[in-house]
Amino acid sequence: MEKNEQERPSLQLDARLLASYLEIIDEVKKTSGLQNDVGISDVIALPGLITAGDEEDDPDSWEAVMEAVKQALDDLVAMRRNEGKTLEKDIRARVLGLRDKISEIEKLSKEGIPQQRDRLKERVALLIDAENVNAERIEMEIALLADRLDVTEECVRFRSHLDFFLKVCDSERSEGRKLNFLLQEMNREANTIGSKCSDAEIAHQIVMVKEEIEKVREQVQNIE
Repeated sequence: MEKNEQERPSLQLDARLLASYLEIIDEVKKTSGLQNDVGISDVIALPGLITAGDEEDDPDSWEAVMEAVKQALDDLVAMRRNEGKTLEKDIRARVLGLRDKISEIEKLSKEGIPQQRDRLKERVALLIDAENVNAERIEMEIALLADRLDVTEECVRFRSHLDFFLKVCDSERSEGRKLNFLLQEMNREANTIGSKCSDAEIAHQIVMVKEEIEKVREQVQNIE
């Protein structure tokens, strides 16, 4: 038994190779969306990471290797946690910005409805014989058309999606798919608002909203 102990070679950890492996593991998790945690046993099994050295036998070499790997993994987790906090802060700021833009769009829409109603009246007057028209009926039709131009309902739904998005962000579990779904619904509401409104300022705001949704979507891809 003593002979075997004496003949046991010392073990060496290739720290630079370990760092490269950890970077690759992190990149694979980002691009593939895989959520499985990597443990110490997985890391020490990587090819070429731990080798037998030619130095004098060190009975504590294995423990030293394990401690080095554990420290590297702890450092990686800490780095990812800090990145996550920065990512969360950025996403929340963008979501709050989207809320402001939607409120502005809703305000512009309501302010523009009376003007749109007047323009509809003028167009109708040009197309019909004023002596044979049912003014009450025309007024009702114009009101219905103006209501179809109102985007209040879409704005309310959009804000509801934003509220739920922030609630999901507070979850302790990984909710990347749910966040992506909510972003798709926000984009759908933005498209509907854009199709209902002919106002140039609203159209400009919608373009910015959709750009911001895409930026949030890109950030969500980095959520583990």
